[in-house]
Amino acid sequence: MYVTNILEMSFHIAHHRKRVLTLGMDIHKEKDLTRLLYYTVFKLHDIEKYLFLPWLWKYYGKKGDKVKAKQLYIRMNKVGAVIIKAALFFFFFFKQQEKNKVKHYEHIIDVIDRHCDPVAMEEFDLVEQRPLTNFISVRDLPMAISFKKKWLEKFDDLHEFDH
Repeated sequence: MYVTNILEMSFHIAHHRKRVLTLGMDIHKEKDLTRLLYYTVFKLHDIEKYLFLPWLWKYYGKKGDKVKAKQLYIRMNKVGAVIIKAALFFFFFFKQQEKNKVKHYEHIIDVIDRHCDPVAMEEFDLVEQRPLTNFISVRDLPMAISFKKKWLEKFDDLHEFDH
């Protein structure tokens, strides 16, 4: 077992958020104002999880009621969406298309990190890794595979919870 207590759970969230930010900024290398937009979205990724930490721990792995866990994730994701929407409000000078693009990248990078992170399998009580196509459209698969390759180059030696 990788995560054995709520403190380790918070470290796991922090590591996940840092990998999303690192990979996202590595993919978006332009040194212009859009970099700030991308940084903001990637930096705020999953920030809401700290608000829900006691409940996330309650349902971590096999613990707790699966239906209630799903409801928690739905509520938590709504809070996260509000946080991102509020942050994007301050980027009013960007076209909505660019804002949608960064959110789309964030989603794909998040899925890739969860797909490659061994702790995620434990977190979501998975016996085996589900295919990327369960979470990403076939149209986005080439981009996802490219992002996964970058992830493996950067984080393949991931040992976030070596005990």
